[in-house]
Amino acid sequence: MALVGRDLSDAELVARAQIASRVTHGHPRAQVACALYVLIARDLLRGVTDTAAILGACAARYRSVPEAHPEALEELIARSSKVRYGAGYVLDTFWSAWEAFTGAASYREAVIAAVKYGHDADTTACITGGLAGIRWGIGGVPKEWLVQMRGREIAEPLVRRLVDLANEPMP
Repeated sequence: MALVGRDLSDAELVARAQIASRVTHGHPRAQVACALYVLIARDLLRGVTDTAAILGACAARYRSVPEAHPEALEELIARSSKVRYGAGYVLDTFWSAWEAFTGAASYREAVIAAVKYGHDADTTACITGGLAGIRWGIGGVPKEWLVQMRGREIAEPLVRRLVDLANEPMP
């Protein structure tokens, strides 16, 4: 969403992220977490590296969107000071992934930190890995992980098509 919607306004990107979230996770908390994640991902794709500032800036931009869910955003923000469990509950998952990502110095370190939370480790690691992949690129993924990746022959052509699509002008 962030890659293909890189040129969309914040409001349009948020709207599309919330629609995408509703396919499987319709609660406003899930929609907020998805939209905030997409705003953060787009900023990372644009070269923003200050992870301390990016979250606040994206939350402020989210608040300005008419279709936003302000109460759910405030619940998400309030949860930032809680202990992380990697439990699979959207608010905990968001913060567990964020902490694993921002506390790491490499892709490997970020994903391992996410997995160490346990519980719903695959979800937390997936979300963390998305942000870490933007930050450190494919070259940051440990070679031994890439070699063992199941479905790589399916995923690689899809990723290439997505990148090509992202490089085309938006209609």
